[in-house]
Formats: sequence, C-alpha cells, structure tokens
Amino acid sequence: MKQQRDNLATGLNGSFRRLFVLVCIVGAALGTAAAGEENAPGGASRSKTPAPEIDSLRRAIDQLRQEAARLREKADQIDDDVDEAVIGKTADHSGSSRKDTVETAEESRQPKDTVELLSKEGTRAFLESFGRKRGSRERGYGGGIGAMPGIFVMNMRPVHQLLDAITSSSDFSEIAFPINSNLQGFFMMGITGYGALGNGLRVGGSYQSGSRSYSTREHDTTYTVDVHTSFGGFLLEKAAVTGPMNWFVGGMAGGAEIDVNPSKASNLFSTIDIRSEIGKSYNRLSAPALLLELHGGFTYTMVNWFHIGGELMTPLYFSPSGFKTSAGQSVTNGFVTVNPGFRIRIILGNIG
Repeated sequence: MKQQRDNLATGLNGSFRRLFVLVCIVGAALGTAAAGEENAPGGASRSKTPAPEIDSLRRAIDQLRQEAARLREKADQIDDDVDEAVIGKTADHSGSSRKDTVETAEESRQPKDTVELLSKEGTRAFLESFGRKRGSRERGYGGGIGAMPGIFVMNMRPVHQLLDAITSSSDFSEIAFPINSNLQGFFMMGITGYGALGNGLRVGGSYQSGSRSYSTREHDTTYTVDVHTSFGGFLLEKAAVTGPMNWFVGGMAGGAEIDVNPSKASNLFSTIDIRSEIGKSYNRLSAPALLLELHGGFTYTMVNWFHIGGELMTPLYFSPSGFKTSAGQSVTNGFVTVNPGFRIRIILGNIG
C-alpha cells in the first residue's frame, strides 16, 4: 500500500508539472493579447489579433481539460487499489493474528527451559508410580514353602576314623567295610520355608537329611554300617527378580550331625548290633557339629504360586569333639569337613 501511495504521488507530481506549464502558456498568451489591445489605436487592434494565437490557446485549454480528466480517472483507480490493499492487509493481519494466537498457546504449553522440562517429567513419573500397581512378588513381600531334593557329597574321613577305632578294640578288627573313598554321594531330602521382608530380603529356615548303607559278608555273616547325616538352621537370602526368573544367594547357620550304626546278620532272620558285642559304651555313636552353609541359585516362576529351580550348596561341618557315645565318651578327635552338593528347589508361594 505504501508503494501504491508513492506511485500516486509521483503521478500527481508529473501531472501537476504539465498542468503548470499549460497554465503558464495560457497566461502568457492572454497577457500578450491584452498588451496588444492596449497599444493598438481604437478597435483596429482587435481585428488584427493573429488567429494562430487564439487557436493555440484553444488547443492548450482542450489539452488542459483532457489532462484533468485523465488525472481524475487515475486518482479514482488508485483509490480503488488502496481500498483493496487495505482490505487484504486487514485479512492477512487477522489470519496472522489467529496463527500467532495458536503459536502462543502452543508455546505456553511447552516447557520454557530444561529445568522446567525435567521437573514436569519427574513429577509425572512420581505420580504414575502411585497409580501403577506392582505385585507382591515384584515388591518382595510374601513367602514360600517347599521341598529340596538333592545330592550331597559327604567327606567320609571322620567315619573312617570311627570304624577304625571300634573294630580295633573288638573281635571285628579284620572286617573291612566297603567305604572305598573319602567322598561319598548321599541322596538328600529337605524342606524349606521363608518369608520375604521386601527389597529382596528373605528369612526363614531349612532342614535336610540323608543316609547310606555299606555292607560286607564274612563267613556267612553280613556286616552293615548305616551312615546318616542331617543339618539345618536359620536361613538368610538376598534375591533379585527379573521377569519370571528369581536369582538368590544366601547362607544358613545352625547345626549338623553324623550318626553311624554298625550291625551284623548271622542269617536271614537275625540281626545283632555290633555295638552290643563291643561294649555298652558304644550303644550310640554320633558326631554333633556346627553348621555354616553358603548357597546360590535360581528358580523359574511357572505360575504365580509355583516355582522350580536349582542351587549349589557348600555345607561346612565343624565338630570340636568328634564322635561320642551316648554316655559322652569321645571316640574320635574333632574334625572340619566341607561337603558340597546340588539340590532342586520346588516352592509353593508367591516368592520363588
């Protein structure tokens, strides 16, 4: 619109300059005519006014009228262009105003800086954490109880020392029981139960036991040694949950015991306890021990209440006094043994 105004001003200036020239020409012609009438005697001078000057004056007037008409038309056209420009500018301004309003609203909804963005995101996550329900297993609350069958590799050195002691003081010194190595595998069966206190911490208890028999035959007589061991105590574990997997490490502190029962059978229907023939002081042979056990493993959650997995264990037996009789008489010296093993964990409960 400003350019159109400038064009209008330029056109008007040029037209006014031409109009001014025409006015000057007309004025000069009129002045010359008047001067000729005053200097001429009587009316003779009027009759002698040259016709060409009158014709040029008429042509100048006609040209002046044409220029004035052209200027009016041009002015009207410029006015129309100005009105259209004003209307278009108003529409554009209205559209841009609406766009600016929308952009301003969008900007007002956006965070103004990084601190505000982090604050909003943190607040949203904090509020969503209350709305999202987590299961008791994920939060680490609940409990479980189950069975733990497994294999226990027992160090038999203390049992060898016991058998050497009791056979050397009796008529059975020549009997060799078939315990060929210091490491013997035992099938163990156990139970466990624990409660979860949150954050993967579990407390509870566990107990396992197993036995094995060794026999030999001499002169139509069968000699048998039954070895039984058991251990249990207070259980403490730390667990982590990743999807259906439950990973745990822990330990147990408590007590353990090894019992040995030697016997003989002279026929199919008679069994005589070797201890009764050795002496009354041998009527019970056992070795109590302190227990320290470490273990680690995993379980897989089949359904919410059933879990199955496996673990490695390393029970340590510490017996200060060794094997004793029921009367408290010490038969062997004290011992420390490590008895590694593997067991399966089958758990019922929400914590595997």
